[in-house]
Amino acid sequence: MEIEIVKPTPEAAEFQKLFERNEKATIKCLIDETKELYDKLEAWEKCAEALVEYAHEFVHQLSSWGKGYDRNDKQIKLAEDAIEEYNRLKNENN
Repeated sequence: MEIEIVKPTPEAAEFQKLFERNEKATIKCLIDETKELYDKLEAWEKCAEALVEYAHEFVHQLSSWGKGYDRNDKQIKLAEDAIEEYNRLKNENN
């Protein structure tokens, strides 16, 4: 039994070209979207790092005033918990 090789019709060849062009455009679009999301994530992480640094300074400043003041103890605890949660989430994703 011989295998017959069939040449594609011009329409099929044109369809193949369109398909490949569409596939390349889709891949390029996905790459661009991924880069945009990565850039946004990177900007968010820089912002989060700055906020955590601010929280560290906040806790340090309140602590320097001495613990025992209910108002400051509560604020210190909230800031410390937020820093701890941030670090936990950051380490989970790395």
